Amino acid sequence: MIKALATKRNAVLLTLYAAFVFWYSHFGGPITTSEQEAYIKALTNQGISEEQKARLAAFMASDDGNDFVIVNLIHLNPSPETLPATGPGAPASALINHYMEHMLLAQLLKASHPFFLAQGVGPTIDLLGINDAETWTQGALFRYRSRRDLMEIISDPQFHARHEYKLAAMLQTIAVPVTPSLQMSDPRFLLALLLLAFSNRRRQD
Repeated sequence: MIKALATKRNAVLLTLYAAFVFWYSHFGGPITTSEQEAYIKALTNQGISEEQKARLAAFMASDDGNDFVIVNLIHLNPSPETLPATGPGAPASALINHYMEHMLLAQLLKASHPFFLAQGVGPTIDLLGINDAETWTQGALFRYRSRRDLMEIISDPQFHARHEYKLAAMLQTIAVPVTPSLQMSDPRFLLALLLLAFSNRRRQD
């Protein structure tokens, strides 16, 4: 009886893990040409610059269909402009929070999320070929399930309405997409280790 219950429990855990991996992983392949055109059209209607459109077009054209991480460096604005939702005198953090209220939910619905947030502790140590980049007040890493997911998020008009708050909160920012070659913090890996440890512990008991 006990053995049967243990087998059933393991089957349930394995099913839940498989469901999580299926949701968290991307199986849709690279962005198609027709999708690229649709995203660019949507972003054009939102009024983004030609320079930004060119960057996003190149980003989509090189899609490999895999998940990726955006590395963010941020220099916050000590005196951001007044915007309707945050009012006069609001600090940069209030504007960022207003932006993230929408962005975080949009990310989570597409198995994307922040997984590293940090405060700057000093001036830039190494700097080569970049002017006026000595000060960064924050750093962050955001994981996206696919480039398609990111494009779905940023082509949504609701994102455009919130994005101005993010820009107003910053004096400078750099956002670079990268593909991890080693990522020990991948939840699929960590959850597999946790389930394995749990299974071994129950077996010993």
